[in-house]
This record gives sequence, structure tokens and C-alpha cells, in this order.
Amino acid sequence: MNATAQAPNHSANSIPRILIVEDDPVVRELSAGLLSRSGYEVDTAADGEAGLKTFHAASDSSASYDLVITDNNMPKVSGVELINTLRSEHTTVPIILASGTVPATVRCLELAAVISKPFFPQELLETVKTVLRKAQLA
Repeated sequence: MNATAQAPNHSANSIPRILIVEDDPVVRELSAGLLSRSGYEVDTAADGEAGLKTFHAASDSSASYDLVITDNNMPKVSGVELINTLRSEHTTVPIILASGTVPATVRCLELAAVISKPFFPQELLETVKTVLRKAQLA
């Protein structure tokens, strides 16, 4: 494993940390609220640029994220650009793309899951549970 890689930091006793990167404030806050009420520690960012800064700040403080959920169509830095940047840095954090537009290159992005917008809250919650469970087993 590369020294800069970020493995999921949760154990059986810790609360999984999730970063939601979403430019639509309604979707961002509803998703964060749902996941927070479900027992996850959630941070949000309003675009891909802010998402990268938030991700790096957490990684630098040894409190890395266990999961990133990102939209694709966002100002400044798109979801695909965010994902490509994280992967170029050798991060292994699972990423869920939650977007109304899924790029043709989706298979090259090393995603844990894809959720098409609009999605139901239960779909988001079940996808998060499944992805975190798989990451814990890896």
C-alpha cells in the first residue's frame, strides 16, 4: 500500500465518517441529515474544490473519511475531477457517485457504487450501509 493511501479508518467501535460533496443545498442537507440521524459522522462541501480541501484537511489530521459521496455536475471541480484527483493521490476511500448525469467513463472511476438522482432516502441509506460493510471486510 502506498504511503499516501488513505484506508478507511473505522473499526467495529468507531463511527464511520462520511463526506458529502453536493452543490444543491437541499440535497446536501437532506442527505447529511438522514445519514447523521442514522448514526454516521457527516461533513459536507458545496462543490468539488471545497470537497478536496475538506478531504485533505481531514486526512492531514488523522481523521480521514470512510466514505465520500459526490455529485458530478458541480461548479469549480466536477465530481469526476474530484474522483480522479483522489485516485491519483492513491486514496482507497470508497466513493459513491450520486448524480443525475452519470458519465460514460463511470467504469474507469473505481467507484464503490452509483446512485442516480433523484433517489429515495432509503436507497441512499442502504447503499451507504452496503459500501461500508464491504469496505470493512476488505
